[in-house]
Amino acid sequence: MSVFVNRILSIAMGAALMAGTAAVASAQEVAFHLPVEAKWGATVLPPGDYRMTQPEISSVGSAFAVRGPAGTSLILAMTLDAYGARSQPITRNYLQLVKVDGEYFVKKYEDGLRGVTFFFKTPKPSRQLQISYDSVNIPTAGN
Repeated sequence: MSVFVNRILSIAMGAALMAGTAAVASAQEVAFHLPVEAKWGATVLPPGDYRMTQPEISSVGSAFAVRGPAGTSLILAMTLDAYGARSQPITRNYLQLVKVDGEYFVKKYEDGLRGVTFFFKTPKPSRQLQISYDSVNIPTAGN
């Protein structure tokens, strides 16, 4: 009986490993250049060249793996929006930065090729300073 249980467990673990490998292999990677220091969630990204693994489109809490000059960071998307019936669909990919109280924050990632937008939490401006809605769109290039 223990040989039978061991075989079932081995098959189950092999199937789980293959499924995980397939998910990683199907993830798309994009590159972008960040011209300014920006905060993305709890991570501070210095200016430089980055590579980002796009998450599978599933639900809230999708994780982005971002590799750059300071190493690799894992960043979670707060919300996800499928385009649905928009009058003018986005056909390009880009990160949008917004300036709040003199600092840049990543506000969203538009994935025009797959038709989704990932939103990220940005702070509220202080009472003395107004939020600058001067946004910067950073294009991304797929590999």
